[in-house]
Amino acid sequence: MTQYLHPSVASRIIDNSFVFETAIGSTVLFACGMAQKGPDNILTMLTTTDQANFIFGEPDMTLTGQTLYNVYQWLENGGLVYFIRVLPVDACYATALISLALDQNGSVKTVIPTVSPIVGASSLGAMQTILGAHPATVGTATTYPIGAIYPDGRGQAYNGLGFRIELLQSLDSTYDFRTYTFEVSAPNSLGVNVIVDGPFTVAFEPTARDRNRESLYWANVVNKYSTWLTVLDVPTYYSTIRSFINPSLNIDPLNIDIFYGQEMKGVLPANGVNQGVLFATPLTAGLSTNQVTSPLAADLTAINYLTGGTDGTWTGGQSEEALQVLAYTGQIDANATDKKQYLFDVMLDGNCPASVKNAMSTMAGSIRGDCMAMLDCGLQANAAQTLAFRQSSISMSDFHTAIFAQDFNVYDAYSGQEIRVTTPYFLASKIPPNDNQFGIQWSFSGPRRGVLSGFDAINFLPNETWKEILYDAQINYVEKDPKRINIGCQLTSQTVASALSKINNVRALLQIVRQVEAMVDEYRDEFQDATTYASMNYNLNEMLKVWTSNRTCSSISGTVYASDYDKQQNIARCQVEMVFTGLIERVFNDFIINK
Repeated sequence: MTQYLHPSVASRIIDNSFVFETAIGSTVLFACGMAQKGPDNILTMLTTTDQANFIFGEPDMTLTGQTLYNVYQWLENGGLVYFIRVLPVDACYATALISLALDQNGSVKTVIPTVSPIVGASSLGAMQTILGAHPATVGTATTYPIGAIYPDGRGQAYNGLGFRIELLQSLDSTYDFRTYTFEVSAPNSLGVNVIVDGPFTVAFEPTARDRNRESLYWANVVNKYSTWLTVLDVPTYYSTIRSFINPSLNIDPLNIDIFYGQEMKGVLPANGVNQGVLFATPLTAGLSTNQVTSPLAADLTAINYLTGGTDGTWTGGQSEEALQVLAYTGQIDANATDKKQYLFDVMLDGNCPASVKNAMSTMAGSIRGDCMAMLDCGLQANAAQTLAFRQSSISMSDFHTAIFAQDFNVYDAYSGQEIRVTTPYFLASKIPPNDNQFGIQWSFSGPRRGVLSGFDAINFLPNETWKEILYDAQINYVEKDPKRINIGCQLTSQTVASALSKINNVRALLQIVRQVEAMVDEYRDEFQDATTYASMNYNLNEMLKVWTSNRTCSSISGTVYASDYDKQQNIARCQVEMVFTGLIERVFNDFIINK
């Protein structure tokens, strides 16, 4: 703006109206463990139990352990989950490879549709390699793959998914290519196969489009719209197949039905495109003149099943324990370490081995540094064993980790039986609603917000002496008085007493750090001048005010600054100071009797 020396009025606009979130959606749980199905070894976001059930199946203490129960509890109570289903590398997809075998024995031509599993389909790359080995010739027949069908995850749970393909002659007058219906089936609760997806209108021609110019090619349609199956297509051989069926240059190859040999609607047999070619079927009755029975053929109009899915070999470096350690340290899916893209708040133990507990602590503290790991002490008989486990197996001192004692017998609605679970099972139903209703700065322990119910038995309840011992060892315990049973304290595993010895302070601090990082990130590539620093300081302190108004801190303030050297190096510095309000833990009563 031009500066004048003569009397005048000059205005400058400084925008201090930036709006920054004080909380980011629902409280987020990060969990890694077993599931009966679903995408494996990849981070998957879950928002509801229905979604979790559809993708990963129900929890089962024998098959999945407690971790998946924690996930369901968390979702039922309003939280959001990122889950990694761990599975060994040699687990395989259930698959169905659709192929056409073209058999020319002298002057006799026969088209044989086949459906078979891809053996050793442990990855998409493995399937692509196997498909690349085709076409294969045996005797007078050469087999050409059309495509492989597989589910969204590996494992034996997918054996039994099915599909069927039927010719759709009602659209013969609409398109110059043949169309089909593609349907997906799955067993219902009674084990009966029912249609669960489709029917989708598809074509086995890569260039096929509907009237809205949307692709009708079967791979594109199934991959876009099916929630059950994916197609790995092989578009290379359609012209070869159609030329085998009818090499005439006078026939539009798109008119040819490559699976069943049926003519387009309204075409007279004398003018047909499939003259002299036989189409194989496993059926023995009701055959048309161009059909022939063959035990090698598949009936695509009936349900054909995906097979060959396996859960792999759970041994050595591929055991459940080893895979959970890898998953909880970001070595299975590196996205789990991406703090900017994936915002985790809590990890909950599920009676995992000690190595997994330590991996969770490492992830929360050393690797990410922006979330908390809440561990249990396993299934112990008494307080003494709980203390010994803490001292020998999970001896960390880190405010990113908290340790909880005790386990409970609860009724499992999924199995109709009682199961034994540790305290994090209850934390999964306690933390999300506490955060949503009160805020993360409020403790989920104590007689008001820490009350527990819904269990039949607890392994032990500490007396006053053991409460002191457990407290000194940074072990959070469940206590009982005549009115209630509740979580009695909320310590982090940090052995040095400080404000960060309290879970609520740590969770609030981690949220403050996340908010400040997000705010200052907005100023990257802005000018290194007084205007920018004034805006940063204003917005920083406006954002921090909420943490005094919500009673988390008795005072909090921030400063953004840079030395001359910092400015030369394009550095800005942000410093935030705070004093936590603190909680009432002990109450001393004086009763004074006067004469």
